[in-house]
Amino acid sequence: MLFESVADKVAQCDSKVEYAIAGNPGIVRSSNPHPKRVEFFANLDKYSLDQLIKMYCPFPSPLKWAYTRVRGLLGRIKRKVVG
Repeated sequence: MLFESVADKVAQCDSKVEYAIAGNPGIVRSSNPHPKRVEFFANLDKYSLDQLIKMYCPFPSPLKWAYTRVRGLLGRIKRKVVG
């Protein structure tokens, strides 16, 4: 019923089950829960959303941030040069 209600708004195509499972293994088995999942939900009533974000979604260090940016830039340059 839900799919029929949006069927005209999404692109559909035939596909083999093996291909779908390879692209989304969650179809046949659940993923492993995050190691801090229980801790996060225990803290949900104790802290504000802003505090939880700071606790569980830390920003990368400046060095890691710079490394990621430079590596991405070099990868784009390499793809343009090599083809």
